[in-house]
Amino acid sequence: SGDLYKIETDRKDIDFSSGERWDMTVWGRILTTGLDSASLNCIEYYTKRELTVAKLSPFGRPLQSSRSAREFLVGIRDTTLAHRRLRDQAGLLHGDISEGNIILSRHNEEGATEGILIDLDMSSLIESRRKMDEVIAITGSMKYMALELLWNISENK
Repeated sequence: SGDLYKIETDRKDIDFSSGERWDMTVWGRILTTGLDSASLNCIEYYTKRELTVAKLSPFGRPLQSSRSAREFLVGIRDTTLAHRRLRDQAGLLHGDISEGNIILSRHNEEGATEGILIDLDMSSLIESRRKMDEVIAITGSMKYMALELLWNISENK
């Protein structure tokens, strides 16, 4: 059985007052109400949800906003060094390095631009990496993928 949730009335203009319980188990891609479930009344299966919103100020600016070739190269250099440190010191590979995951920020005392590598949600530990022929799902920016990986994908279709 899947997780059960109780929907509460907390959204403007949407009436959830019936408090209908849903069994989130997927039956052939269909979500069904769990009314026939014997465990429906067990409180441990219900989770109270809370909407949380975080408003963040931009930490940097996109790599594309480089004001000079030097600033662009500094951004690339710094993120290359950051990736090397992630690999050597943490045993971590980023998994999705692209222009969208490099930002520029003025961080040091002199106000010089620094490159920052962001978005580590596709990262993985080096020792847990699958062999290229065992890849199940391909994610990331295709134009930055290794040719060997792309060839392997096309051969295994």
